[in-house]
Amino acid sequence: MARFLKAAIKRPGRMKEGAARAGMGLHAYEEKESHSSDPSLRSAANLGLRFGKGGDLHHGKKKHAVPRRKRNG
Repeated sequence: MARFLKAAIKRPGRMKEGAARAGMGLHAYEEKESHSSDPSLRSAANLGLRFGKGGDLHHGKKKHAVPRRKRNG
């Protein structure tokens, strides 16, 4: 597992650079490259999808608590 992470994070900004070069958003680019034939690019994209905003660990944006309504009486 450690080798996989080390290889995938070798160049931290590569996904953002590639997305800018392709004229795509970061998440869309990661979705596209998660099916790539290049294993290092594929693993970097999968890590980006897993740990990015809205991924497995973040569950998207947190919703604010809605105050309870006052009871009559």
